[in-house]
Amino acid sequence: MAFHGKRLHKGFTLIELIATIVLMGMISVIVGHVLLNGYRNFITAQHISQIDWSGFLALERLVNDIHTIRSASDILTIGANQLVFTDVNSNSIQYQSSGSLLSRNSQTLATGVQSFNLSYLDKNGATTAIPSAVRYILITLAFTQDNLTQSFSTMAATRGMS
Repeated sequence: MAFHGKRLHKGFTLIELIATIVLMGMISVIVGHVLLNGYRNFITAQHISQIDWSGFLALERLVNDIHTIRSASDILTIGANQLVFTDVNSNSIQYQSSGSLLSRNSQTLATGVQSFNLSYLDKNGATTAIPSAVRYILITLAFTQDNLTQSFSTMAATRGMS
C-alpha cells in the first residue's frame, strides 16, 4: 500500500493562530472603546443630574425663605452675594456665597457654585438698594462641576408686603 500525498491535519497553522489573535485584538479594542464611551456618558449624566439637583434645591430653599419675610423692616442686609432677614418665626436667616460655597446661616447649602447674584427690585420693578423698599428678589445661580456649567434664575416676591 502506497500513501499518495494525503496529509491529515491535526491542529492549526501558525498563520491561522496569528490571524485569530489579530482579529480578537481588533474586536477587543472596539468593544473597549464602546464601553469607555458608555462610562464617560454615564459620568457626564451623573454630573448633570447632580448640578440640576443642587441648583433646584438651592433655589427652592431660598425662594421659600424669602416668602417668609413679614414686613419691609425684616429685611436687614442686602447685597449682590448676601441677604439677611428675619422670618415669620423671628429667626434670623442669612444667605451668603463664599468661594464655591453657598451657605444658609453658616451651613453649606450648595457646593460647586460658580456665581451667586441677588438683585433687588421695588414694588414698581425698579432696582433698589434700600432694604425696606425690596419687594422682589431676582436670584441667579451658576454651578460648575468637571467642566459642566448650569445656570439657574428665578424671581421671588416677598409675601404680604405692599
